[in-house]
Amino acid sequence: MSKLWGNYYRWVILFVGFLCLTSICSNYIIINFTFICMKNDMTNAVADSNGTLHSIYDYSSGEKKWILWAVALGTMIGTLPINVLYVKFGARFPFLLAGLASVVSTALIPWAAGFNYWVLILLRFVQGLAYSADFAAIGLITVRWAPLTETATFIAIMTSFTGISSTATNSVTGVICESSFGWKWSYYLHAAVGTFLFFLWYVIYIDHPQDTKRVSCKELTKIEKSKSAAHLDKSTDVPYRKLLTSPVIWCVWLNAFFEMSAVIVCSTYMPIYFHEVLGFGVTETGFWVALVLFIWLPVRWVSAIMSDKIKFVGERTKMLIFNTIAVGGTGAFFAIIGFIPAENKYWSVAAFTMTMCCVGVNSGGFYKCGVLHARQYAHVVIAAIQWTKCVALFSAPAMVALFVTTESVRTQWIGVYLVFGGLMQITNLLSYCIFTDKPAEWTNTDEKPVLIVIAVGFLCLASVCSNYIVINFTFICMKNDNSEVFVDGNGTVRSIYDYSSSEKKWIMWAVAAGTIIGTIPINLLYVKYGARYPFLVAGVVSSLATAFVPLAARVNFFLLILLRFLQGLAYSADFAAIGLMTVRWAPLSETATFVAILTAFTGISSVVTNSLTGLICESSLGWKFAFYFHAIAGFILFVIWIFVYIDHPEDTERVSQKELGHIQKNKSEAHLDRNTSVPYKKILTSPVILCVWVNAFFEMSAVIMFSSYMPIYFHEVLKFGITETGFYVALVLFSYMPIRFVAAVFSDKFRFISEKLKIMIFNTFAVGGSGFFFACIGFIPAEHKMLSLSFFILTMCCIGVNSGGFYKCGVLHARQFAHVVIAAIQWMKCLALFSAPALVAIFVSDESNRLQWMWVHLVLGGLMIITNFVSYFIFTDEPAEWTNNGYIDHNETKQSIYDYTTSEKKWILWSVAAGTIIGTIPLNTLYVKFGARNPFMVAGLASCASTALIPWSAKLNFFMLILLRFIQGFAYSADFAAIGLMTVRWAPLSETATFLAVLTCFNGIASTITNFGTGLICESSLGWKWSYYLHAIAGLVLFALWFLVYIDHPQETKRVSDQELQKIQKNKSEAHLSKKCDVPYMKLATSPIILCVWANAFFDLTAAIMFSTYVPIYLHEVLKFGITETGFYASLILGLSLPVRFVFALVSDKLKFISETAKIRIFNTVSVGVSGLFFASIGYA
Repeated sequence: MSKLWGNYYRWVILFVGFLCLTSICSNYIIINFTFICMKNDMTNAVADSNGTLHSIYDYSSGEKKWILWAVALGTMIGTLPINVLYVKFGARFPFLLAGLASVVSTALIPWAAGFNYWVLILLRFVQGLAYSADFAAIGLITVRWAPLTETATFIAIMTSFTGISSTATNSVTGVICESSFGWKWSYYLHAAVGTFLFFLWYVIYIDHPQDTKRVSCKELTKIEKSKSAAHLDKSTDVPYRKLLTSPVIWCVWLNAFFEMSAVIVCSTYMPIYFHEVLGFGVTETGFWVALVLFIWLPVRWVSAIMSDKIKFVGERTKMLIFNTIAVGGTGAFFAIIGFIPAENKYWSVAAFTMTMCCVGVNSGGFYKCGVLHARQYAHVVIAAIQWTKCVALFSAPAMVALFVTTESVRTQWIGVYLVFGGLMQITNLLSYCIFTDKPAEWTNTDEKPVLIVIAVGFLCLASVCSNYIVINFTFICMKNDNSEVFVDGNGTVRSIYDYSSSEKKWIMWAVAAGTIIGTIPINLLYVKYGARYPFLVAGVVSSLATAFVPLAARVNFFLLILLRFLQGLAYSADFAAIGLMTVRWAPLSETATFVAILTAFTGISSVVTNSLTGLICESSLGWKFAFYFHAIAGFILFVIWIFVYIDHPEDTERVSQKELGHIQKNKSEAHLDRNTSVPYKKILTSPVILCVWVNAFFEMSAVIMFSSYMPIYFHEVLKFGITETGFYVALVLFSYMPIRFVAAVFSDKFRFISEKLKIMIFNTFAVGGSGFFFACIGFIPAEHKMLSLSFFILTMCCIGVNSGGFYKCGVLHARQFAHVVIAAIQWMKCLALFSAPALVAIFVSDESNRLQWMWVHLVLGGLMIITNFVSYFIFTDEPAEWTNNGYIDHNETKQSIYDYTTSEKKWILWSVAAGTIIGTIPLNTLYVKFGARNPFMVAGLASCASTALIPWSAKLNFFMLILLRFIQGFAYSADFAAIGLMTVRWAPLSETATFLAVLTCFNGIASTITNFGTGLICESSLGWKWSYYLHAIAGLVLFALWFLVYIDHPQETKRVSDQELQKIQKNKSEAHLSKKCDVPYMKLATSPIILCVWANAFFDLTAAIMFSTYVPIYLHEVLKFGITETGFYASLILGLSLPVRFVFALVSDKLKFISETAKIRIFNTVSVGVSGLFFASIGYA
């Protein structure tokens, strides 16, 4: 037998492998040509609404997209697990299984096309899974069987399977389609050939040359020449993290991606372009397409031999020359195709031919660079090129869908060719700065991979996020589920799943509430127990809650709210987990990369969830299975988490000493100390950290807007269909991923720019740039929906670089406490889960009205630009003083724990303001929906409970005190809305000033009683703490009275006489008295009169707050009154205003000889103008 191949058994392996690769590729591309033939098959024709017969195989453009994307999705999902199988078991058996799966699915496609569209999609997905095995097989055959001096030749031959398969498949399919056999026999023939070829593969292929006697000693010596021991080691672990952070490998992948995009456009759309644009017949199309895809093969093989055999030019120079032709030359010819008129069709054929000939030399360009740099790990690099091809299987059809609406119009194709051609030129130029022929340092190392920890963590983060966002897309589908219906007040039959805007808000806010409440306790659990078990519990809770959402949606709305709350609790574990994994596992020099990978879970989860949910919603399974599928996936991932994750790298033998040294490099002892206490107060008062959080908050608000409302905006405003909405939302949320990872690597690897300057540049893009594009979206008319889509993509691409901006600033400044900083970013995200829906609720009442959405984009975009500008003055790359265990704040050593600094007092006061600002809109919404009785009682109970706990929290933890003050502020936000609702519903129009005077004097009364009473209690034996306890008790009594006395509507109680009811309702319109009147928020927010009222109120209330808050301090500290005197005089000052207030209110209501407008102006002049004059004079006294 050995005489048959002599010293060339590697070429037998190469030939059989090539044929098997070609078979799998041919199996998935048959349908590209049969689209032309299938639509003419009328054997199972159906009549449309006009009575016209159509073939069931005549697919629409939308259906064709999904048929193509199913392969891409299968390939993307299959690449990683199949690559892991190759690493573990070699190529022989995994590739055999992939081939058999491809053959079986191909044989079944004609049956599926006639039986059910979704079965066809499933079989195409299986073909994609099988196709994901191709490039890893190329890599492994090259690594194990190719001598280093023949790598380009091996790669050239094996990667030409695409062209050979296209040539053979298009030619044969063209003949079969026009024969008596028909298009179905093309699939059967391909399946039969594939079965035979994979039988040969099983018989001939051996994983290691040294394991078979078929390889002679001479040949084995040649194969192993110049390969290191590490290269030949059968059990070498793959350094995934090193691969993923290598600029050289990234540049290889980027070049491969754009070149693959051109190849995908050629192999997929060239038949359509030739037939529809250039006007070739079916047989001619098959011939010319086959010719174009075949003619480059001689060029490919000749160039590969030249790359391997030419010795008078250095390897790097050869790489750059070949890459310039393969990527730069391809881009040039590709760009000009669209400009060639259709009547010059043979010039177009020539341009396509030149494009493919240039593509043919890529084996000596980026392919060879990847193999020589990665050496024994080249199969991973080449498998990842397969993954870029999967992305191209999305991006190429997406680019066509973006520019081409009518396939026969040549000018619409220009944009496709021009964009890809230009991008190829740019990536080729980038390679001049990065490509090398030297092996990477990590190709000769004994380190073991730690990226698996981060990979599993990332998938678990994505699972928890997906679980809570799945409902955002299913809102579109649920309302059409009429299995459970009810009759509304208008007699209309509606689905119980067709939620109103208000109900949707509560479904969204329940997650936010859970996340806000869960952030602090879960962060404390992380600090105490590490991430392993707390994150596991969070994942299980998230999966269980998700599994029960369909049941809750059917049974009870409030049960659904409870499950959404639990999803929010689980979600609060995500960002603290990111922080802890980064702090414990990331070297300081790779923080941006770690953060970029881990924080990408939002985008990945949105892409996967929106795409899969779109498919499931329109399948026979229905929307409920989207929840079940996500729950099952979550359980599986968290089982893997418990087995894989270790809290400390030094506690496991999986991490080598070299890797451990790399992780711990430049980290202080305090950083590595497991028992370091978290300086919460220092973190909370650090201007740098606060600036990080503000930047994060507004950027997160934009992200929440995208993930929550983009499906609605695309469907309702831009009028995309459900399937299109799912795809474009996934495209937008995925588009920033490559930029995110590349930007993170640049942030970590660039050394010629200081860290601080890099942080500023990246943050400008991440917050300032995204804010600019976000603001522009609202001004783009709905008919320019593709332009809107482009701006959505640009916004997300800018957001993608945030790991090098505020994230990196937070990590480098907080060091070992970075997990607290990043967990607080999660809390910012929670606030965004309130603020984003609240902003929408203010401006948007009709989801299909673009002008209402414009204000949402403008306000949020403007705030992002402002916060980015502030960061220029605050951000730093230096570690904070409090990250050092030896740091002592000498100002605190002999002070009372209750003796707060000016800065701390500011935060104690501002936390109330923050709670009030955040609480105002949701509580006002509650008042509108439920009246004042129950919401105001809940606010009162929250205020009483937080007040009673303040003495305890002041002693325990400053952060807890801030939280209770925030709750007090949240409760306080209920006061003015209660005043308004009581006045609107209970005050006659002729007594509004009196009502307002009495109700709004609560500030003065509260200050009078509180200052005087607290002064007495502070100097008594009870002490200051009892002031809080007495106020809490008094509050409980008063709100018990409120609940017994207050009624929302006067007409609903017999306590109000008919005469009084008539007086209350006198001169009020029906709209005024209506119980269900919708609030026109946008009209209110844009009314000049209302805005002027708010401006006057703001400055008047600022003075009132100054009096109630700082008068005691001013009297005691500046004027030197004693504590009791301070309490008395403060009460006297605030109490004197009350008689005047009541008298002037009565005068305003009773005076009839002056017009209302004149009275309003006179009283406002005294209230705002004169009070401002006296207030300004105080400082000079």
